[in-house]
Amino acid sequence: MVSLLVWLWRKGSAAAGLPGELTDAALRSLARAQTEQWKAEETARGIRDPWLLPVRWHVSPRARAVMASWASVMERPGARPLSLDGAHDQLAEVLTKPGSLRRLVVVGEPGAGKSILMLQLALQLLKRRVGPDPVPVLLPIAGWNPDQPLDDWIAERVAADTPSLARAVQAPDGTWRTLARDLVADGRIMPILDGLDEIAPAQHSAALAAIAASAGAGQKYVITSRTEPYEAAVKAAGSLAHAAVVELQPLSPNDVARYLVEGSDQTSRWNDVAVHLTSSTDTPLTNALSTPLMVWLARTVYRHPATDPAQLLEAPWAIEQAGIERHLLGKLVAAVYTTAVGKRSSRTPAEAEQARRRLAGLARLLQRQRTYDLAWWRLSESLPRGAIQIVSALAIWPIVGLVVGLAAGLDNGADVAIMAGLESGPMAALFTALALTNQKWGHASRMKLRRLPGRRVFVALLFGSTVGLAAGLLTWRALDSMLGFAIGSTMAVIFTFVTAVTFTGGRDERAVSPVSLLAEDRTATLVDGAMGGLAAGLVAGLAFPVPQAPAGLPSALAAGLTVALMYALPHAWGIFVITRAGLAMSRTTPLRLMVFLREAHDRGVLRQAGGVYQFRHSRLQDHLADPTTP
Repeated sequence: MVSLLVWLWRKGSAAAGLPGELTDAALRSLARAQTEQWKAEETARGIRDPWLLPVRWHVSPRARAVMASWASVMERPGARPLSLDGAHDQLAEVLTKPGSLRRLVVVGEPGAGKSILMLQLALQLLKRRVGPDPVPVLLPIAGWNPDQPLDDWIAERVAADTPSLARAVQAPDGTWRTLARDLVADGRIMPILDGLDEIAPAQHSAALAAIAASAGAGQKYVITSRTEPYEAAVKAAGSLAHAAVVELQPLSPNDVARYLVEGSDQTSRWNDVAVHLTSSTDTPLTNALSTPLMVWLARTVYRHPATDPAQLLEAPWAIEQAGIERHLLGKLVAAVYTTAVGKRSSRTPAEAEQARRRLAGLARLLQRQRTYDLAWWRLSESLPRGAIQIVSALAIWPIVGLVVGLAAGLDNGADVAIMAGLESGPMAALFTALALTNQKWGHASRMKLRRLPGRRVFVALLFGSTVGLAAGLLTWRALDSMLGFAIGSTMAVIFTFVTAVTFTGGRDERAVSPVSLLAEDRTATLVDGAMGGLAAGLVAGLAFPVPQAPAGLPSALAAGLTVALMYALPHAWGIFVITRAGLAMSRTTPLRLMVFLREAHDRGVLRQAGGVYQFRHSRLQDHLADPTTP
């Protein structure tokens, strides 16, 4: 036991004095995970199908109005304005060339291509990164509450997505923090914060003030926002120091026409639209198709040969820009579900309509939660806590009652079986309801952030020793021999080791996903439940002397099942199983929710950002959540 504890302590505390080589290895791991994640997402979103739209940016009059002085941006008195004007593939150069900018804000209209530009920027910076350069990390900022320090939030997100950065290190002041937090403090991570406008409007100015307060000396970052919300935030909180501001420009009609015509299998179908775009200005269609979002929607909605893009010119809803945009947003789900996309075969119109209703239900659920992040472990917030407690208790009641009743009736008859079942079921339900009181739920990666090495070893030692001591004493009492010492010692070592290993992460270099997080939490749930149930069952069973051992079986099963379920349910996966069933019964979501979400992602309706899903664009979520939408 002493040897095991020494090994665990050294293993858990190895990060306390991380040499530079291990820190660099952690950064390389983070860079690989980011590259893997965003390359996969680039493919899933079809960004290069058929090619990247040429989005341009420059310091427009609106951008200059919300920017600090050029002296502040360049950090030297009398600095002259920079010529900031370029295309999507030139933004990385602005942040990497000698004398480059340290901070950049990118603003634009809804659907102007900010998120796609940031994805491309992250991949470009990762490709250019050498040696000690900070690792660019793309983070949708919608889930940040400005009441929490921004650096802490960034560190939590990074550590949750990259387990190797969740280990504890000692800060210069002697306190303990995650390696991710240490790297953020040292400027070794460059955050790319996408979607400042997606934070609650009442918190925009507070968010801007918090960003200004958290940015350390030399810290690089990039922020995106819609133009109007950023203007309002700057008016309330002031401009960000040392940050240049550029605005995305509308797409060129010629570029849009070429994209639609040459990117189509049957170019003649788009001829009327192409002629209109290249020969007309300031019309509903030219204004609507001036952003990458709407151009992608138009190409996707009218991809099938049986569709007629001329509707964009002739239909009644085409007389105004808003009508065209509503039409494209409304037809997306049917278009991607009734045609084959990637490895997904086409669905029937009825199945596509069912998918649209379910996606609309999810959009309204996220709207009530005031978020754009579809995190599976937060879906329980849509149900009353009391409801989850009641459903959990009612689910456990018959399971424990039936198993214990059957065990009790093996040698004692039906009367004893019924009595044992009637007594054990309500008791297990009561204990489960109490266990869920004031329980905070979160997926395993988030929970691991708060566990220091010393605490992990202490918990493992306490649990293993308690089980070993109880098993040893009870075995000695039953058998009256030194066998109890051997059994107790063996169980202590096994349970200490398994408990400690349960708290460690998985592969450090894997790009995280909602599916991988769910699998990780499910494994932790089952292991914890099995360990707790086994310990309780053994202790309860060994409490009976050998001649009465058969009588101890019902007690062992009752204790084991109850404790196993009580261990499992407070985990995020246990709550998710109950929440998923509740949402399915209310017809909000399908029972096989993760399968449904994966298909929606593969078809391009959802996008993935680390461990959460999001709708392809916030405008799509808002459109689906609108109760007036047919």
